[in-house]
Amino acid sequence: MKVVHICMVAYIDGWGYQDNLLPDYMTQAGHDVVVVTSKNHFPSFLKETEIRKIQEKGYDYYYGNVHVYRILTNITTANYTFFCSGLNDILKKEKPDAIFHHGVNSSSMLLCWYYVLLHPSTNFFIDNHSDKINESPQKLWNFFVIGGLMRLCTKLVQSKVTKFYGVTPGRCDYFKEVYGACPSKIDLMPIGCDTNSIDIIDSDKEELREKYNIPIDAFILVSGGKMGIDKGTISLIESYKSLKELKSNVILVLFGRFTDRETEELAKCTSGVYIYGWCDRIQTLELLKLSDIACWPIHHTTLIEDAVGAAIPLVVRHTSNTSHIIEQNGEYVESGGKDEIFNAIQKIIVNYDAYKKDTVRMRNKYSYKALVSQFEIDCKSIR
Repeated sequence: MKVVHICMVAYIDGWGYQDNLLPDYMTQAGHDVVVVTSKNHFPSFLKETEIRKIQEKGYDYYYGNVHVYRILTNITTANYTFFCSGLNDILKKEKPDAIFHHGVNSSSMLLCWYYVLLHPSTNFFIDNHSDKINESPQKLWNFFVIGGLMRLCTKLVQSKVTKFYGVTPGRCDYFKEVYGACPSKIDLMPIGCDTNSIDIIDSDKEELREKYNIPIDAFILVSGGKMGIDKGTISLIESYKSLKELKSNVILVLFGRFTDRETEELAKCTSGVYIYGWCDRIQTLELLKLSDIACWPIHHTTLIEDAVGAAIPLVVRHTSNTSHIIEQNGEYVESGGKDEIFNAIQKIIVNYDAYKKDTVRMRNKYSYKALVSQFEIDCKSIR
Protein backbone atom coordinates (compact mmCIF):
# COMPACT_ATOMS: atom_id res chain seq x y z
CA MET A 1 0.00 0.00 0.00
CA LYS A 2 1.28 3.47 -0.87
CA VAL A 3 0.98 5.76 2.16
CA VAL A 4 1.76 9.48 2.03
CA HIS A 5 2.37 11.23 5.36
CA ILE A 6 1.93 14.99 5.50
CA CYS A 7 4.13 16.45 8.26
CA MET A 8 4.18 20.21 7.76
CA VAL A 9 5.21 21.28 11.26
CA ALA A 10 8.41 19.57 12.38
CA TYR A 11 9.72 16.49 10.61
CA ILE A 12 13.40 16.11 11.52
CA ASP A 13 15.24 13.15 9.99
CA GLY A 14 16.13 10.50 12.55
CA TRP A 15 14.22 11.89 15.51
CA GLY A 16 11.94 9.82 17.71
CA TYR A 17 8.63 11.64 17.23
CA GLN A 18 5.47 9.92 16.02
CA ASP A 19 5.90 11.69 12.66
CA ASN A 20 9.18 9.79 12.25
CA LEU A 21 8.35 6.45 13.79
CA LEU A 22 4.95 5.72 12.30
CA PRO A 23 6.21 6.03 8.69
CA ASP A 24 9.28 3.96 9.56
CA TYR A 25 7.24 1.14 11.10
CA MET A 26 4.91 1.21 8.09
CA THR A 27 7.87 0.54 5.79
CA GLN A 28 8.83 -2.38 8.02
CA ALA A 29 5.30 -3.73 7.55
CA GLY A 30 5.88 -3.71 3.80
CA HIS A 31 4.20 -0.47 2.79
CA ASP A 32 5.60 2.06 0.32
CA VAL A 33 5.86 5.21 2.43
CA VAL A 34 6.33 8.86 1.49
CA VAL A 35 6.71 11.84 3.83
CA VAL A 36 5.99 15.38 2.64
CA THR A 37 7.33 18.12 4.89
CA SER A 38 8.68 21.67 4.86
CA LYS A 39 11.99 22.66 3.31
CA ASN A 40 12.19 26.06 4.97
CA HIS A 41 10.34 25.84 8.31
CA PHE A 42 12.06 24.16 11.27
CA PRO A 43 11.53 24.21 15.05
CA SER A 44 13.07 27.22 16.77
CA PHE A 45 15.18 24.99 19.01
CA LEU A 46 16.92 23.26 16.07
CA LYS A 47 20.52 24.40 15.58
CA GLU A 48 21.58 26.01 12.31
CA THR A 49 24.13 23.25 11.75
CA GLU A 50 21.37 20.62 11.95
CA ILE A 51 19.16 22.61 9.57
CA ARG A 52 21.97 22.92 7.02
CA LYS A 53 22.70 19.21 7.28
CA ILE A 54 19.08 18.44 6.38
CA GLN A 55 18.93 20.99 3.56
CA GLU A 56 22.14 19.66 2.02
CA LYS A 57 20.26 16.44 1.20
CA GLY A 58 18.07 18.38 -1.22
CA TYR A 59 14.32 18.31 -1.46
CA ASP A 60 13.76 14.76 -2.73
CA TYR A 61 15.67 11.98 -0.96
CA TYR A 62 15.37 8.78 1.04
CA TYR A 63 15.86 8.52 4.77
CA GLY A 64 16.18 4.78 5.27
CA ASN A 65 13.27 3.32 3.34
CA VAL A 66 11.10 6.44 3.65
CA HIS A 67 10.90 8.71 0.60
CA VAL A 68 11.06 12.33 1.81
CA TYR A 69 9.90 15.37 -0.15
CA ARG A 70 10.48 18.88 1.19
CA ILE A 71 8.28 21.69 -0.13
CA LEU A 72 7.98 25.44 0.39
CA THR A 73 5.75 26.58 3.26
CA ASN A 74 4.74 30.12 4.23
CA ILE A 75 3.05 31.87 7.17
CA THR A 76 3.91 29.27 9.78
CA THR A 77 3.74 29.01 13.58
CA ALA A 78 5.03 26.32 15.90
CA ASN A 79 1.93 24.21 15.24
CA TYR A 80 0.28 25.51 12.07
CA THR A 81 1.15 26.00 8.42
CA PHE A 82 -1.14 28.31 6.47
CA PHE A 83 0.29 27.98 2.94
CA CYS A 84 2.34 25.40 1.06
CA SER A 85 3.23 24.84 -2.58
CA GLY A 86 3.96 21.70 -4.56
CA LEU A 87 1.90 19.22 -2.53
CA ASN A 88 -0.74 18.60 -5.17
CA ASP A 89 1.92 17.70 -7.75
CA ILE A 90 3.44 15.17 -5.34
CA LEU A 91 0.08 13.57 -4.60
CA LYS A 92 -0.68 13.24 -8.32
CA LYS A 93 2.76 11.69 -8.86
CA GLU A 94 2.65 9.26 -5.92
CA LYS A 95 -1.02 8.20 -6.27
CA PRO A 96 -1.44 7.21 -2.60
CA ASP A 97 -3.80 4.53 -1.34
CA ALA A 98 -3.87 6.37 1.98
CA ILE A 99 -2.98 9.87 3.17
CA PHE A 100 -2.02 10.35 6.81
CA HIS A 101 -2.13 14.05 7.68
CA HIS A 102 -0.31 14.92 10.90
CA GLY A 103 -2.08 17.82 12.59
CA VAL A 104 -4.88 20.19 11.59
CA ASN A 105 -4.13 23.15 9.33
CA SER A 106 -5.69 25.23 6.56
CA SER A 107 -3.30 24.49 3.70
CA SER A 108 -2.07 20.93 3.18
CA MET A 109 -5.20 19.48 4.82
CA LEU A 110 -7.44 21.18 2.24
CA LEU A 111 -5.20 20.11 -0.63
CA CYS A 112 -5.39 16.50 0.58
CA TRP A 113 -9.18 16.80 0.81
CA TYR A 114 -9.31 18.07 -2.77
CA TYR A 115 -7.15 15.14 -3.93
CA VAL A 116 -9.43 12.62 -2.18
CA LEU A 117 -12.45 14.37 -3.67
CA LEU A 118 -11.03 13.52 -7.13
CA HIS A 119 -9.74 10.08 -6.04
CA PRO A 120 -12.45 8.71 -3.73
CA SER A 121 -10.79 5.32 -3.22
CA THR A 122 -8.00 7.03 -1.24
CA ASN A 123 -8.26 6.70 2.54
CA PHE A 124 -7.73 9.98 4.40
CA PHE A 125 -6.61 10.19 8.03
CA ILE A 126 -5.97 13.27 10.15
CA ASP A 127 -4.42 13.15 13.61
CA ASN A 128 -4.34 15.73 16.40
CA HIS A 129 -1.74 16.53 19.06
CA SER A 130 -3.52 19.58 20.53
CA ASP A 131 -5.56 19.75 23.73
CA LYS A 132 -6.71 22.22 26.37
CA ILE A 133 -3.41 21.80 28.22
CA ASN A 134 -1.01 22.66 25.40
CA GLU A 135 -3.17 25.07 23.37
CA SER A 136 -2.07 28.68 22.96
CA PRO A 137 -2.66 31.04 25.91
CA GLN A 138 -3.77 33.69 23.40
CA LYS A 139 -7.58 33.76 23.63
CA LEU A 140 -8.08 35.69 20.39
CA TRP A 141 -5.93 33.18 18.50
CA ASN A 142 -7.90 30.29 19.97
CA PHE A 143 -11.23 31.93 19.15
CA PHE A 144 -10.56 33.09 15.59
CA VAL A 145 -7.93 30.64 14.29
CA ILE A 146 -8.49 27.40 16.22
CA GLY A 147 -12.19 27.63 16.97
CA GLY A 148 -12.90 29.56 13.77
CA LEU A 149 -10.73 28.86 10.73
CA MET A 150 -9.45 25.40 11.76
CA ARG A 151 -12.89 24.29 12.90
CA LEU A 152 -14.34 25.40 9.56
CA CYS A 153 -11.62 23.50 7.65
CA THR A 154 -12.20 20.35 9.71
CA LYS A 155 -15.93 20.42 9.07
CA LEU A 156 -15.31 20.98 5.37
CA VAL A 157 -13.04 17.95 4.90
CA GLN A 158 -14.69 15.47 7.27
CA SER A 159 -17.05 13.89 4.72
CA LYS A 160 -13.94 12.49 2.98
CA VAL A 161 -12.03 11.58 6.15
CA THR A 162 -11.75 7.90 7.04
CA LYS A 163 -10.70 8.53 10.66
CA PHE A 164 -9.81 11.44 12.90
CA TYR A 165 -7.10 10.18 15.25
CA GLY A 166 -6.41 11.76 18.64
CA VAL A 167 -3.07 10.69 20.10
CA THR A 168 -4.55 10.74 23.63
CA PRO A 169 -8.15 10.58 24.90
CA GLY A 170 -7.99 14.32 25.67
CA ARG A 171 -6.94 15.04 22.12
CA CYS A 172 -9.82 12.95 20.82
CA ASP A 173 -12.10 15.21 22.89
CA TYR A 174 -10.38 18.28 21.41
CA PHE A 175 -11.14 17.03 17.91
CA LYS A 176 -14.83 16.88 18.79
CA GLU A 177 -15.26 19.88 21.06
CA VAL A 178 -12.93 22.43 19.45
CA TYR A 179 -12.45 21.36 15.83
CA GLY A 180 -16.01 20.07 15.51
CA ALA A 181 -15.10 16.67 14.03
CA CYS A 182 -17.84 14.05 13.70
CA PRO A 183 -17.72 11.90 16.88
CA SER A 184 -18.35 8.64 14.97
CA LYS A 185 -15.14 9.19 12.98
CA ILE A 186 -12.90 9.95 15.98
CA ASP A 187 -10.67 7.20 17.34
CA LEU A 188 -7.60 6.87 19.55
CA MET A 189 -4.29 6.36 17.74
CA PRO A 190 -1.94 6.82 20.69
CA ILE A 191 1.67 7.86 20.59
CA GLY A 192 3.38 4.50 20.37
CA CYS A 193 6.32 2.64 21.83
CA ASP A 194 9.47 2.45 19.74
CA THR A 195 10.10 -1.17 20.67
CA ASN A 196 12.60 -1.69 17.84
CA SER A 197 15.01 0.93 19.21
CA ILE A 198 14.68 -0.50 22.70
CA ASP A 199 15.28 -4.06 21.53
CA ILE A 200 18.42 -3.00 19.64
CA ILE A 201 19.98 -2.23 23.04
CA ASP A 202 21.33 -5.71 23.73
CA SER A 203 22.94 -4.85 27.07
CA ASP A 204 20.99 -6.12 30.06
CA LYS A 205 20.08 -4.10 33.14
CA GLU A 206 23.28 -4.99 35.01
CA GLU A 207 25.54 -4.09 32.08
CA LEU A 208 23.78 -0.76 31.60
CA ARG A 209 24.15 0.08 35.29
CA GLU A 210 27.86 -0.59 35.06
CA LYS A 211 28.07 1.66 31.99
CA TYR A 212 26.45 4.55 33.88
CA ASN A 213 28.30 3.85 37.15
CA ILE A 214 25.11 2.99 39.03
CA PRO A 215 25.15 0.26 41.73
CA ILE A 216 23.93 -3.00 40.21
CA ASP A 217 21.84 -4.04 43.24
CA ALA A 218 20.07 -0.66 43.63
CA PHE A 219 16.34 -0.10 43.19
CA ILE A 220 16.17 2.71 40.67
CA LEU A 221 13.53 5.39 40.18
CA VAL A 222 13.84 7.44 37.00
CA SER A 223 12.40 10.65 35.58
CA GLY A 224 13.55 12.94 32.80
CA GLY A 225 12.94 15.59 30.19
CA LYS A 226 12.24 19.12 31.41
CA MET A 227 12.48 19.09 35.19
CA GLY A 228 11.22 21.80 37.51
CA ILE A 229 8.69 22.93 40.09
CA ASP A 230 5.92 22.97 37.48
CA LYS A 231 6.81 19.41 36.44
CA GLY A 232 6.56 18.05 39.99
CA THR A 233 10.26 17.23 40.19
CA ILE A 234 10.64 18.70 43.68
CA SER A 235 7.75 16.58 44.95
CA LEU A 236 9.40 13.53 43.38
CA ILE A 237 12.74 14.27 45.06
CA GLU A 238 11.06 14.79 48.45
CA SER A 239 9.17 11.51 48.00
CA TYR A 240 12.45 9.81 47.14
CA LYS A 241 14.08 11.17 50.31
CA SER A 242 11.26 9.71 52.42
CA LEU A 243 11.53 6.40 50.59
CA LYS A 244 15.27 6.27 51.14
CA GLU A 245 14.69 6.34 54.91
CA LEU A 246 12.86 3.00 54.53
CA LYS A 247 14.79 1.46 51.66
CA SER A 248 18.46 2.40 51.79
CA ASN A 249 19.44 1.05 48.37
CA VAL A 250 17.01 3.18 46.38
CA ILE A 251 18.46 5.60 43.80
CA LEU A 252 16.84 8.40 41.81
CA VAL A 253 18.06 8.94 38.24
CA LEU A 254 17.24 12.30 36.63
CA PHE A 255 18.11 13.17 33.04
CA GLY A 256 17.33 16.17 30.88
CA ARG A 257 17.23 19.89 31.66
CA PHE A 258 16.30 21.72 34.86
CA THR A 259 13.96 24.65 34.29
CA ASP A 260 14.56 26.41 37.63
CA ARG A 261 17.46 26.81 40.04
CA GLU A 262 15.55 25.59 43.11
CA THR A 263 14.89 22.18 41.61
CA GLU A 264 18.44 21.85 40.30
CA GLU A 265 20.00 22.74 43.67
CA LEU A 266 17.74 20.32 45.55
CA ALA A 267 18.65 17.50 43.16
CA LYS A 268 22.37 18.20 43.42
CA CYS A 269 22.40 18.30 47.21
CA THR A 270 20.27 15.18 47.71
CA SER A 271 22.24 12.01 48.39
CA GLY A 272 21.63 9.17 45.96
CA VAL A 273 20.37 11.33 43.09
CA TYR A 274 22.23 10.64 39.85
CA ILE A 275 21.95 13.55 37.41
CA TYR A 276 22.51 13.33 33.67
CA GLY A 277 22.20 16.14 31.19
CA TRP A 278 20.15 16.23 28.02
CA CYS A 279 20.47 12.75 26.51
CA ASP A 280 20.29 11.52 22.96
CA ARG A 281 17.74 8.89 21.93
CA ILE A 282 19.87 5.85 22.78
CA GLN A 283 21.02 7.23 26.14
CA THR A 284 17.41 8.02 27.05
CA LEU A 285 16.25 4.49 26.28
CA GLU A 286 19.22 2.98 28.11
CA LEU A 287 18.48 4.97 31.28
CA LEU A 288 14.86 3.83 31.14
CA LYS A 289 15.82 0.22 30.51
CA LEU A 290 18.15 0.06 33.52
CA SER A 291 15.50 1.47 35.89
CA ASP A 292 12.76 -0.14 37.99
CA ILE A 293 10.03 2.54 38.22
CA ALA A 294 9.50 5.65 36.07
CA CYS A 295 7.69 8.72 37.43
CA TRP A 296 6.26 11.87 35.85
CA PRO A 297 4.00 13.40 38.52
CA ILE A 298 2.40 16.31 36.63
CA HIS A 299 2.48 16.55 32.83
CA HIS A 300 2.37 14.10 29.97
CA THR A 301 5.59 13.62 28.02
CA THR A 302 6.40 11.17 25.24
CA LEU A 303 9.03 9.77 27.62
CA ILE A 304 6.08 8.02 29.28
CA GLU A 305 5.50 6.03 26.09
CA ASP A 306 9.23 5.27 25.99
CA ALA A 307 8.97 3.92 29.53
CA VAL A 308 6.01 1.75 28.47
CA GLY A 309 8.20 0.44 25.67
CA ALA A 310 10.97 -0.32 28.16
CA ALA A 311 8.42 -2.35 30.17
CA ILE A 312 8.86 -0.63 33.53
CA PRO A 313 6.05 0.28 35.96
CA LEU A 314 4.85 3.89 35.96
CA VAL A 315 3.72 6.55 38.38
CA VAL A 316 2.00 9.33 36.44
CA ARG A 317 -0.69 11.90 37.04
CA HIS A 318 -4.17 10.97 35.85
CA THR A 319 -5.23 13.39 33.11
CA SER A 320 -7.08 13.18 29.82
CA ASN A 321 -3.67 12.66 28.19
CA THR A 322 -2.60 9.72 30.36
CA SER A 323 -5.89 7.96 31.14
CA HIS A 324 -5.09 5.20 28.60
CA ILE A 325 -1.50 4.58 29.74
CA ILE A 326 -2.00 2.54 32.92
CA GLU A 327 -3.82 -0.79 33.14
CA GLN A 328 -2.27 -2.56 36.14
CA ASN A 329 1.22 -1.55 34.90
CA GLY A 330 1.55 1.31 37.38
CA GLU A 331 -0.28 3.76 39.60
CA TYR A 332 -1.95 7.09 38.99
CA VAL A 333 -1.62 10.14 41.22
CA GLU A 334 -4.24 12.89 41.19
CA SER A 335 -2.32 16.00 42.27
CA GLY A 336 1.31 14.92 42.04
CA GLY A 337 1.99 15.77 45.68
CA LYS A 338 4.83 14.30 47.72
CA ASP A 339 2.75 11.91 49.84
CA GLU A 340 0.77 10.70 46.83
CA ILE A 341 3.94 9.88 44.90
CA PHE A 342 5.46 8.15 47.93
CA ASN A 343 2.39 5.95 48.45
CA ALA A 344 2.18 5.03 44.77
CA ILE A 345 5.84 4.02 44.63
CA GLN A 346 5.49 2.00 47.82
CA LYS A 347 2.46 0.17 46.44
CA ILE A 348 4.38 -0.82 43.32
CA ILE A 349 7.42 -1.97 45.30
CA VAL A 350 5.31 -4.26 47.49
CA ASN A 351 3.69 -5.94 44.45
CA TYR A 352 6.48 -5.36 41.95
CA ASP A 353 6.30 -8.68 40.06
CA ALA A 354 2.57 -8.26 39.36
CA TYR A 355 3.06 -4.74 37.99
CA LYS A 356 6.07 -5.85 35.96
CA LYS A 357 4.05 -8.62 34.32
CA ASP A 358 1.48 -6.14 33.05
CA THR A 359 4.15 -3.82 31.65
CA VAL A 360 4.88 -6.44 28.98
CA ARG A 361 1.21 -6.57 27.94
CA MET A 362 1.03 -2.77 27.66
CA ARG A 363 4.29 -2.68 25.72
CA ASN A 364 2.80 -5.00 23.11
CA LYS A 365 -0.49 -3.10 23.06
CA TYR A 366 1.14 0.26 22.29
CA SER A 367 4.04 -0.85 20.12
CA TYR A 368 4.11 0.98 16.80
CA LYS A 369 3.78 -2.46 15.22
CA ALA A 370 0.33 -2.78 16.83
CA LEU A 371 -0.61 0.74 15.76
CA VAL A 372 0.32 0.01 12.15
CA SER A 373 -1.95 -3.03 12.33
CA GLN A 374 -4.76 -0.79 13.61
CA PHE A 375 -4.16 1.60 10.71
CA GLU A 376 -4.31 -1.28 8.21
CA ILE A 377 -7.65 -2.42 9.62
CA ASP A 378 -9.01 1.13 9.48
CA CYS A 379 -7.95 1.40 5.84
CA LYS A 380 -10.40 -1.39 5.08
CA SER A 381 -13.29 0.40 6.76
CA ILE A 382 -15.93 2.19 4.73
CA ARG A 383 -16.01 6.00 4.85
